[in-house]
Amino acid sequence: MRRFDDSSSDSTLGSHLRAVCQRQAGLAALGCDGEQRSYGWLAARAAYMADRLTEHGVRSGDRVGVCLERSAELVVMLLACIRSGVCFVPLEPTLPLPRLRSMARRVNVQLVVMGAPLRDAFPMPVLGLRPGLGNGDNWPEQNKQLAVCLLPAEVTGRGDLQLSHQELAGYLQRITQRAQACAGTRWLAASALTDEAALLEILGPLWVGGYIEITPTVLHNRPGELAALLQRRQDINTLQGDVSFWERLLKTGWRGHCGFQALCAGAELGRRRLERLWLPPARSS
Repeated sequence: MRRFDDSSSDSTLGSHLRAVCQRQAGLAALGCDGEQRSYGWLAARAAYMADRLTEHGVRSGDRVGVCLERSAELVVMLLACIRSGVCFVPLEPTLPLPRLRSMARRVNVQLVVMGAPLRDAFPMPVLGLRPGLGNGDNWPEQNKQLAVCLLPAEVTGRGDLQLSHQELAGYLQRITQRAQACAGTRWLAASALTDEAALLEILGPLWVGGYIEITPTVLHNRPGELAALLQRRQDINTLQGDVSFWERLLKTGWRGHCGFQALCAGAELGRRRLERLWLPPARSS
């Protein structure tokens, strides 16, 4: 198993997110399908689902599969796992069910969370979503070395990637500082949960008290539709992707707007190629 080498944050993951949720309680934390949710709602909803995990016998250190479509509830479950000291394992619902079963069994998932539980969908218990809010202020402290996330080899293509609370906190702190992210950051999240960059899309804005707009993962591979969305939603000011993602998007003719921040992971040569694409064509004299 690969380890994620980042322990640069002095803040604990839970205490930092709790403080942000309390400070920004009345402000919008995320939007999805035309509906917005506040930080206060997010904290209270995560507390409720954390209690549900406990009721179903999940304990600190256990692994929980999260098999949810991209929605506010996906963010809720990630925070619920962080609160509970549980290691969440993203199970992308668009993948074939036999593959998801095999993946969950191999990494020893104890429970799977689904929006609408399917009978015998997994060889372990399945927990469905249920309405409810809990005490968002009660956020237990967890051991920094406790695993918080496992990205399986079947989706990363590079072996299992496990992150501890300390490592994830350090990663979020380092990258959001580098990106100069702040409470004014409005981040579009469209990547599938297959690597640490996708975790940054969801948890990075929350780390700094910003805002996430959640879209279907299919949009990440439809540059024309994504460009049209970005043109309509000029309040969105941050988006991340690799070199090939940005090449596809720029070839639609979209060029961003004032204050827009494009985060790109890739080789220097690829970034230089993107810079040439981004520049307007030279005028002939």
